[in-house]
Amino acid sequence: MSGAALPDRPNRRRWYVVAILCLLFAVSMVDRLILALLVQPLKQDLGVSDTQLGLLMGVAFAVLYSVAGFPIAQLIDRKSRTLILAIGVAGWSIATILSGFTTSFGTLFALRAGVAIGEAVLTPAAISLIADMFGPRERALPTSVYMAVAGVMGTGAFAIGGLALQFAETLTPLFSMAPWRITLMLVGSPGLVLALLLILTVREPVRGNAFKPGTPDTRDGRLYSLQTWRLFLPFCLTSDGLNVFTMGLVAWFPPFLVRAF
Repeated sequence: MSGAALPDRPNRRRWYVVAILCLLFAVSMVDRLILALLVQPLKQDLGVSDTQLGLLMGVAFAVLYSVAGFPIAQLIDRKSRTLILAIGVAGWSIATILSGFTTSFGTLFALRAGVAIGEAVLTPAAISLIADMFGPRERALPTSVYMAVAGVMGTGAFAIGGLALQFAETLTPLFSMAPWRITLMLVGSPGLVLALLLILTVREPVRGNAFKPGTPDTRDGRLYSLQTWRLFLPFCLTSDGLNVFTMGLVAWFPPFLVRAF
């Protein structure tokens, strides 16, 4: 019986890694969207305007998340992905926790930028790990499972964040801190646990064909993008427009409900 179970162990190990990556994606979505639930207390305690809140939930995160993704992805191509991922997870988690101690818009802006840089590590590392753990004919399912987390957590993050906020209100007398500050500390903490779990239990898989002779490199990718700009330009512009609309709706719908009801 033990001999029959052996062939399945590598499969279970790689799906364990996929499960860890999905948990990390879920935690990142909570940390990314939590400010939408804290708009009113942030306005009261820090005196920030809706415009500044829009910068915190939008520009402070989106610009650095996008720009930092390029050098981080190149680093992931060359160094230990599990180590870089663990550092990124710990980084965004610490930035989220420290956001609970901020006293000014500028400090919170800088910390949200830190969250963005940390989270920019996750998806490039996750896709690279999945590609090396699964064969070409097996990658679609784990990749789809990972990406499906974004759809689920688009609303699930608010449910988890709401529960964290309710729990934080019960802890306010104990810590003598505003509930929104405790909430940021609560939602930031699981990432530190997952970063440690990642380091202790996930091995760096053997890399695939990334650096074998004849494999296209970054220069080839840029050349291909320039040659096919008629496809990529409208695709990227349309995708950008959809994301602006979607994230704007997601970020401001909770504050709308709070103010209307």
